[in-house]
Amino acid sequence: MIKSIKLVHFGEHLAIGKKVVGVESQNPEISSNRLVSELITELTDFTIPHAGHFDRATITTIIDAETGETLSSDIYAPAGAFQSNHDALPPREQWKNE
Repeated sequence: MIKSIKLVHFGEHLAIGKKVVGVESQNPEISSNRLVSELITELTDFTIPHAGHFDRATITTIIDAETGETLSSDIYAPAGAFQSNHDALPPREQWKNE
C-alpha cells in the first residue's frame, strides 16, 4: 500500500532520513538540489528471495524526477518483523561459483 509520494529535493530526503534513523548519509554523485520523488510504501507478509520474510516493513524508494531512474531503495522493518533466510543457506564451502 502506498503511504505517500512527494516531490522533494534530494537534500531534504537526506535530512528527513537523518531524523528518522539518526545517521547522516550523503551521496556525492547526486546534488542536494536534485528533484526526486520520495515513494513510501508499507507492505505486510512478503518475502525477498535470499534475504528473508517480513511480517511488515516500510520501503522508501527515491526516484529521479527527471529521468525516472530509481536512485535508492531502503527497507525498514521493526524489531521482530523480519526472519532471515541465512540459516537455510548451505555452508559457504558448498556454494558453487557461477
